[in-house]
Amino acid sequence: MTRHQRNEDRDEGNTAIFSRYARKLLLLIPTLISVGYNITTLFGLEVALAKKSAVKIIVLSMIATCLFLSAWLSFLVLLFFYLLSWQISAVVSVFIIFVTNLVAFGVVTYFIIKLKKHLFFPAIRHQLIKVKRKLY
Repeated sequence: MTRHQRNEDRDEGNTAIFSRYARKLLLLIPTLISVGYNITTLFGLEVALAKKSAVKIIVLSMIATCLFLSAWLSFLVLLFFYLLSWQISAVVSVFIIFVTNLVAFGVVTYFIIKLKKHLFFPAIRHQLIKVKRKLY
């Protein structure tokens, strides 16, 4: 066997290996397209489900707000009559209810201010500031 024949045999072997890999790659492409399509479809279904859930949450939040408002007003009326039963004047009773509302408002405002820090993605902003400093 000559050197030229050995090179041809080696080239044929390399061609066979290449054609096997090429076939595998060609079979991989439709699989990747199918996986991409499945992920896109799943994403679309999850977005639709999230929209339905968001609408339900908004409606239920409105109902809960009405119920809570009703309960709070009932509590204030009960407090008013309770204070009147102690022989406290109506003006002082209304003032006590006003102060109770101000304290409740202050507590809620405190928690809103405390939670506001997390609303603007502080970790991402911090990372962006670090990247900006490295660039300049």
